[in-house]
Amino acid sequence: MKDLIKALLDYSRLGQGNLKIVPVDMGKILDDLIEVLQTAITEKEATITLVDRLPVIHADRLHMQQLLQNLLSNALKFSRHGISPEIKIFCKEGTNEIGHACWKFSVKDNGIGIKEEYFEKAQMIFQRLNDRDAYEGTGIGLAICKRIVERHQGFLSIESAEGVGSTFHFHLPKHPNSPTLQA
Repeated sequence: MKDLIKALLDYSRLGQGNLKIVPVDMGKILDDLIEVLQTAITEKEATITLVDRLPVIHADRLHMQQLLQNLLSNALKFSRHGISPEIKIFCKEGTNEIGHACWKFSVKDNGIGIKEEYFEKAQMIFQRLNDRDAYEGTGIGLAICKRIVERHQGFLSIESAEGVGSTFHFHLPKHPNSPTLQA
């Protein structure tokens, strides 16, 4: 219950106030998170591969840390029994659906995957797709990711196949519209 209340408070705070937009070295955030998650990485015998160099972006640093931590933690948590997690992180420059320059990040795993019919549900608050006994958690992590990305004027999408793995894509603008983005 304590974890659920903390997660709910974290989620509700994401919509409050202005974001603190600063230059954020996504590579440094990833390095720090790998250190923080080292115990889980070692226990699961996971490999994390950085395919593309991560850029310095303009965003809220704490939010970017939480976003990557949630995605990496999920990739470790929702691994297939007896198979070491393989997590790959990609980033490319591109344009969004309206032609603005953006960063296209992807976090790909070889975990249990998600059925396509559950892609939207997976991003909603308190929508667990798995049995509580099989996987711990609050059912709020991807909802937090979605909210963070949307607050940064971006979008989150999922590609997945059950039993094969998932790829979570998040696109963030290269040039935010203003120094402080509001809810």
